[in-house]
Amino acid sequence: MAGMTIHTLKFSPENWMILLQELNQLDRFDAAWQAIERREQHTLKELKSMATVKSVGASTRIEGSHLSDKEVEVLIENLDITKLSDRDKQEVAGYFETLNLVGESYRDINVSESGIKHLHNSLMRFSDKDAYHKGNYKNQ
Repeated sequence: MAGMTIHTLKFSPENWMILLQELNQLDRFDAAWQAIERREQHTLKELKSMATVKSVGASTRIEGSHLSDKEVEVLIENLDITKLSDRDKQEVAGYFETLNLVGESYRDINVSESGIKHLHNSLMRFSDKDAYHKGNYKNQ
């Protein structure tokens, strides 16, 4: 291979200690870096959670939901689809699941009429009142 240089190191007792100190410093840096990555990842998860709650709350209130952001947060954290008795909770659950679907699968979702209808079906999945037009246009 042209242009390749290989270095050979010779160690003396003095150089050996310097190398150990440098490796020790690198190891400490690596541990600190991993701690920063864990902390940042946790912060990003918290930010995503807060943004999701705000988005779900605001979007469902546009449709007439009366749930506060705190109520939306509690509902999302304890989402049990068998207990979604009122429309506000059904809308929040559908919106939350559809938002997650888009976030996780946006590359696979076609921006087409059928793709939009599929998302609408997901959005209305838990809504008893809207069963007549899930995944379709309203015709009334």
